[in-house]
Amino acid sequence: MDSEKRKEQKRLAAQRYRERHPEIVKQRNKEQYWKNKEKRDKVQKQYYLENKERILAKQQVRYEKKKDILLQEFKDKRIANPEKARQQDWKYYLKKKFKITPEEVDLMWVAQDGYCANSGCETKLEKGKSGACIDHDHKTGFIRGILCRTCNLALGHAKDDIDVLYGLISYLKEHNDS
Repeated sequence: MDSEKRKEQKRLAAQRYRERHPEIVKQRNKEQYWKNKEKRDKVQKQYYLENKERILAKQQVRYEKKKDILLQEFKDKRIANPEKARQQDWKYYLKKKFKITPEEVDLMWVAQDGYCANSGCETKLEKGKSGACIDHDHKTGFIRGILCRTCNLALGHAKDDIDVLYGLISYLKEHNDS
């Protein structure tokens, strides 16, 4: 028997085995996948780095061809899952503006027990409502805490200037007795 005929017989036997034992084949494939994952990832990353411009150009061409369809699918998914869309928007907003995660906001919320971070304010904040504001230093980006809208606006109007705030305290002390 020649080698071509033998190869064809082996191929057909392997095909019959895959058809008869799909679960075993699936399990072996899964094991093989995890066994070689690191090596495969390394090879793929290297290939991407070597061919980045070509790959990105192909992706751009493919996207331009399907742009309208993809955008409509995206809109449909957002309409079908408004809660998921809202969560994704919130996550994106936090990452973009404050460089934090929703989990970090939750930790701040727990640490403050759901109250305004201003110790002089006793406002109980409602999670998910617009009355809660993430306060941050505009110069450094450092997150200071979660404030109620009123305290956040007062701080914003004072432009985070301690002298202005001390001046307002003095003003109130002077004029509250009359």
